Amino acid sequence: IKYIVTYDQLTGLPNLDSLENRIREGIADFSKTNKEFALSIVSIRNYKELLGLHGKDITDQLIKQISHKISSYLNIDEVLFKLESEEFG
Repeated sequence: IKYIVTYDQLTGLPNLDSLENRIREGIADFSKTNKEFALSIVSIRNYKELLGLHGKDITDQLIKQISHKISSYLNIDEVLFKLESEEFG
């Protein structure tokens, strides 16, 4: 059940709840060690138009491909989160 609550079912990426936990951990670590952290947000432009033009199945496949592509650029200590239907962090 914890997996269902903390991971996106489509991509398998940690979700917004997981990100909120990671931010809390990052703030706590910073107060102890001054180790900084950063957050970037990536949003797919015209997501709703893509969904309308190509349907849910094709758009879901696109989201999976985007998540895999972004993940391939991350370092081992970096994490990609699925925030909303069209947003990654």
